Amino acid sequence: MNIIGHSTIGLIGYLITNEYLFLIGSIIPDSALIFNELKLKQFDKWDVKYKWMYDLTHSLYAPLIISFISIPLFVGWLIHILIDVPFHSSSFRWKPFLFERYKEKRKVLLLSGGADSIACAEIERNYDCIFFDYGQKYLSSELECAVEYCNKKNLKLQIIKTEWGHDCKNRNYLMITKILQLGYDEVIIGTRNLFPFTDKYKDSNWFNLKMLQYLYGIYINMPLIGKLKYQIIKLTNNYKYYSTEKQCTQ
Repeated sequence: MNIIGHSTIGLIGYLITNEYLFLIGSIIPDSALIFNELKLKQFDKWDVKYKWMYDLTHSLYAPLIISFISIPLFVGWLIHILIDVPFHSSSFRWKPFLFERYKEKRKVLLLSGGADSIACAEIERNYDCIFFDYGQKYLSSELECAVEYCNKKNLKLQIIKTEWGHDCKNRNYLMITKILQLGYDEVIIGTRNLFPFTDKYKDSNWFNLKMLQYLYGIYINMPLIGKLKYQIIKLTNNYKYYSTEKQCTQ
């Protein structure tokens, strides 16, 4: 999907400028991904080969050097990076020059006790867990599942109590604001919505949360985007989770 998007942008740029180097420049930073695709198996983000090459091509060093060779190539390359930066890094200050790129960062998982958050917990690694008690209707059942999961996985669960109320608007924004205040660099959240018009609460979709990421400078990791409910239930690996329809162990 990523390469298709950049190819489309490059093609439009080529049609406007009539410079084929613009098209090449918009695609070539992702060439490092080829090494991972050639493994011919499901992508494993914990085993990414030539990651240093991908990071280098997505830093500003590469296009700045290229600018001495070809301006159209430089422009296509630079546009690729500027599009990627807000969506693939925690903030503009990290990725462009690779400063602190490989520094260990503090990650936290919003663990609600539902299937989505349990699935995220199984996918991700090396994170803290936070449960927000904001006065939700199903508090005791959600907390029970969250505590049980953390006990089985030997994870420490931090419980934060607020007075927002069950129908609080923009509660995900409020949670992320609190997490930012606690000094975390990345928050993992189990949203599946891509755009606001598919999101009942408008605070739990990829588009709006990525805008918040860019403004806040905290990476918002949404590993379940694009997945269907049956896939997510499978990812829970038979751990107990809470559902408003039923509480069950898959």
